[in-house]
Amino acid sequence: MLSNKVSEIMTTHLITAAVTASVFEVMEKMVAEDVGRIIVTDDDVPVGIFTEKDVLKRVVNSDVQARKTAIKKS
Repeated sequence: MLSNKVSEIMTTHLITAAVTASVFEVMEKMVAEDVGRIIVTDDDVPVGIFTEKDVLKRVVNSDVQARKTAIKKS
């Protein structure tokens, strides 16, 4: 059984990106912040999440032009 409390291991510092940011900008932010997911926001309201798995499935394995495509379209 785990001995840690959720409050001891959770984070409250969430990294966000606007829906207008490009896929490339979001991936750069993920690297810079050393996180595996980014909360996507529209006017500071969470509307989605972009994860490392999304990078692999939606970017690497597709024709998405990461520098030109807005995160909301990926």
